[in-house]
Amino acid sequence: MSDKEKRDAAVDAFAADIKARLDEKAAMGYTGWDGEHPESDLLRQIKEDAEHLIDRNAGGRVLWTIDIGARAMFLHYRARKEEALWPTAHEAVEHRRKEGK
Repeated sequence: MSDKEKRDAAVDAFAADIKARLDEKAAMGYTGWDGEHPESDLLRQIKEDAEHLIDRNAGGRVLWTIDIGARAMFLHYRARKEEALWPTAHEAVEHRRKEGK
């Protein structure tokens, strides 16, 4: 497996884990990922989750990484939306993917 294939597989697996976690949280009634939840709270929660990762005895390391990734996606989505680049960025990613880059 090439480095690119391994990297793509890791990103795909991470994305699938994040999607499953978001579905789980949505079923529990959590909302606000696309704007209601304050960015300052998201940043604080990312920091807290990262602190759990530093404490190797905390357990649940995979879940902490998934939550960090999900919150980072929330911030990424909002930043792209604010810059009005979301469709353009998505199209660029799809174009690169089709070209195999």
